[in-house]
Amino acid sequence: MLIYFGFAILAVHWIPFVALAYWWTFFVRNMIKKDASISRYPEFSEWKKRTGLCVPKLF
Repeated sequence: MLIYFGFAILAVHWIPFVALAYWWTFFVRNMIKKDASISRYPEFSEWKKRTGLCVPKLF
């Protein structure tokens, strides 16, 4: 995603940022659906404590 953000900056136009916002919305929506679908497993609460939505919690 960061590389596409870099391309949007290089384009110096607002349309790439709109496309990037749409893509992020789609991506985050699917991540939330994934968390909801695996929440039925007993190990989910432990996994959720040590991970974030996009990146692992390091501290």
